[in-house]
Amino acid sequence: MDYKEFYKKLMQDINVLLKPYGFRKQGANFRRSLENGIAQEVNVQKSQFDTASFTVNINVGMFPTPVTKESWKGCFLQTRRHLGENEEDGLDRQFWYHVAPPDDERVRDGQLCLIEWIMTGGKLQPPLCVPYLTPDEICRDVCHLLTVKAIPYFLSVESLDRYLDLLFLSHSENPPFHSNMGLKEYELYAKVFGKKFLPLLEKGIEFTRGILEEGDRSEDFLESFRKRLEIQEELRRTLSEETDSDSSGT
Repeated sequence: MDYKEFYKKLMQDINVLLKPYGFRKQGANFRRSLENGIAQEVNVQKSQFDTASFTVNINVGMFPTPVTKESWKGCFLQTRRHLGENEEDGLDRQFWYHVAPPDDERVRDGQLCLIEWIMTGGKLQPPLCVPYLTPDEICRDVCHLLTVKAIPYFLSVESLDRYLDLLFLSHSENPPFHSNMGLKEYELYAKVFGKKFLPLLEKGIEFTRGILEEGDRSEDFLESFRKRLEIQEELRRTLSEETDSDSSGT
């Protein structure tokens, strides 16, 4: 099967669907940016192990304004989600599509056999199979899920307040959240959200201190986190002063 032709058709179908909403194709990404810095992206991620497998990621983030053509190089896509297996799965299940033509020898009784056998705990387990979708059905399924799930999600995340809500949600549902946030993100969010960002910043400081208390890393790594903590605490002092100033003025 010519997988290049499949992916070409998939990208064309997604482009037709998303273009009216302001998304523009950039490689394997479809991107939309708003004037307030909100950035949204649909990413088609191919498996590094199997050309016939891919998943679709749904990302939201923000970057400094004003928005320019170069902005995406510094975009912070912090709320990463996935296009789930069906409508009931929401956006939080990562589902991998497996492309195979109908005459593929692995297609049997409506199933696609991915692995003939699995050895687990010294025992031979049954073959690993998934429901079979033809390449055309996969394209239709991806576009359907984008329509009923991803597009409404993107349209609901157009304000800065809504994005801040998602940052808090990402932290509560994803414990390693702060390990993915660099200092530029903290500085940008502190600048944009002001004192409303303080609770999430406190969590970031707690995470950084935890890494330093463990101490089982290289000295260079620990030194980078010491500097990270200094900047985070300085941001906290600045935002706390803004809060105190607001309180004294009321």
